[in-house]
Amino acid sequence: MKEQIEEVTKRLEIEINRTPTGKLRELLCDANILLQALNSGNDSTSKQIDD
Repeated sequence: MKEQIEEVTKRLEIEINRTPTGKLRELLCDANILLQALNSGNDSTSKQIDD
């Protein structure tokens, strides 16, 4: 799962560089938040994502 999110994040960064739009930036931010939650294993971060 972590590797898949990292791959999606890389692909999103490439797309943002091609066509910088707000929607793509929002999606990249969401992907980074999920990746940080997976890396930290912090229950409070996981809870925020679930909300």
